[in-house]
Amino acid sequence: MSDDHAAARPTLPAECDGLSSELRRRQLDIARAHYETTTGTPSLPGVPVVSYVPREEEPTVAWLLDVGRVATEAVLNAVLASGAMHVDDSSRLTGALHNHGLPAPADLARITRLATHLVELERLALDPRHHDLDLPVRLRRELEDLASLTYRHLKPAEADRLGAYVDLFRSLPLPEIAGRFLEDETFAHMRVAGPNPMVLCRQRHPHPLVPVDDDAYRRTTGDTTDLATAMAEGRVFVADYHELQDLVPAPLDGRERHVLAPIALFAVPRGARSLVPVAIRCGRTDHDAVVLRAVDGEDPWRWRVAKTMVQVADTCHHELFVHLARTHLVMEAVALATHRELATEHPLHALLRPHLDGTLFINAVAADRLIGAGGPISRLFAGTIASVQSATANDRLSYDLRRAHVPDDLAHRGIDDPETLPDHPYRDDAMRVWDALERWVGDYLGVYYADDDAMHGDTELQAWHRALVHDVHLRGVMPLDGVSDLVDLVTSLVFTASAQHAAVNFPQRPDMSFAPAFTGAAWASPYVERPDEAAWLAMLPPLDLALEQATLLTVLGSVVHRPLGEYQGYGPLGGPWFRDARIVAPDGPLERFRTHLDAVEAEIEAANRHRRPYTFLLPSRIPASVNI
Repeated sequence: MSDDHAAARPTLPAECDGLSSELRRRQLDIARAHYETTTGTPSLPGVPVVSYVPREEEPTVAWLLDVGRVATEAVLNAVLASGAMHVDDSSRLTGALHNHGLPAPADLARITRLATHLVELERLALDPRHHDLDLPVRLRRELEDLASLTYRHLKPAEADRLGAYVDLFRSLPLPEIAGRFLEDETFAHMRVAGPNPMVLCRQRHPHPLVPVDDDAYRRTTGDTTDLATAMAEGRVFVADYHELQDLVPAPLDGRERHVLAPIALFAVPRGARSLVPVAIRCGRTDHDAVVLRAVDGEDPWRWRVAKTMVQVADTCHHELFVHLARTHLVMEAVALATHRELATEHPLHALLRPHLDGTLFINAVAADRLIGAGGPISRLFAGTIASVQSATANDRLSYDLRRAHVPDDLAHRGIDDPETLPDHPYRDDAMRVWDALERWVGDYLGVYYADDDAMHGDTELQAWHRALVHDVHLRGVMPLDGVSDLVDLVTSLVFTASAQHAAVNFPQRPDMSFAPAFTGAAWASPYVERPDEAAWLAMLPPLDLALEQATLLTVLGSVVHRPLGEYQGYGPLGGPWFRDARIVAPDGPLERFRTHLDAVEAEIEAANRHRRPYTFLLPSRIPASVNI
């Protein structure tokens, strides 16, 4: 039974006659054989993932072309930028061009050929008369060829000035953050609008590891009140990276690498709108004194070292936990339970399927090539690969899904009140998208579940719910006492697959591709008695790894494939996904959802005219699924 056929008129198990019920059972038996689970993947110990990627989960030609266009751009930049480093003479031009460090003509020609070939393959893919079953295989080979060009040119090189990192952006635009990442305002803004807005919490009492007296508080913030008053009024916040304590730092190629578990204190001065940094403690040992924000011409280097250690921690926490574990791996669990327990005719399968598109494939690539032994994570992040893998797996298995319920998470962290923290773009835009999704999910499920009894009598739904808890080991899956509980759960899952992943994935290109601003390791000890510019520069990654980071994160942070609200082409025939008239009728649930998303887009664009622009939750830039 094809997905395309199933979407025509979804039905609940109780609505099926004997023959239809038997067909559903057989379809699920086949699905369970295709979607086998394992907890034995070496890079994700104990995490339930798919044993092998079924053919129907392989990437589409459209996705491969989207990735190919971005990869061509990123790899061209990497080959050009390699001239700024110590590249073998054999890969350079001779004569005058040699002095500019340009790559060999053969490599530029190769990129040009590959780019031209991608254009030709795209033309063939869009031609309805052309049926080439090998086209996806050919596209994947082209992408692997492109990737090999990057690694061919990466040679160890050290930076002796900050501008060397700017020079790595030859054909790619220099990330805008490169001009402001050293500012305290930007450092604070990253907690509410950067790649990882999931750490900041309100602090009601003095933090035992970050003691700050009233004089220091007033001096660093300019606030007219004392710290106790600011705390009582809910204007003090903390970013605590305690979860990184399990990472075990390890050297790479003889170079030391460091990652700590810092704590950073912030406040909103009375009458202000935005966070101001107050103090940082880089770790939890006796080596770690509290470092106050440097103001009024004070020596900035110790403060800059402390901020860099926070950025190292934020990068690790973001990529390993918030991004990989809590979006990619959570949605893999949902995909496995959905395919194994909900027949393709089930209305919840029809709703979730577009939000699971591409997840199993991209996760398999990540497990094998990114977080596997010898992959980019082992080079770009400070921890031993074993400790990184273990920490990521533990975070996924301990993650409480109730945190994916956005209103509850914001309230739990004490950042839900615009009166105490007015400037919080992630919070404001996430709630806008959440409200649209909640209404859409409620409208959709209301078509199929007339009352709570209909939900309780749905045997496939109950099996799916049990599978989430017991088979794929998701914690915090709420009981389904009524349809409203199902709406809450499904809204959380759809938000995770779409908006939450977008919020943490797409800052990778504009923010995280510039390594001095975000890096997974400090390459020199932060424990320097009198830090200066040279000591701070030594903490930044080698240029070859900075270039690898820029190339990788440009690709991962640039592909917007199948935007939220466009339910087209998921079946093998490529037609509309929802065809139930109760869903797609004029002014029906789907049309109302799209109208609501358009309104959210307009609201965010209007908000961006009065704040530092935050674009990661614009609905038009949110893919429906974790597919990159």
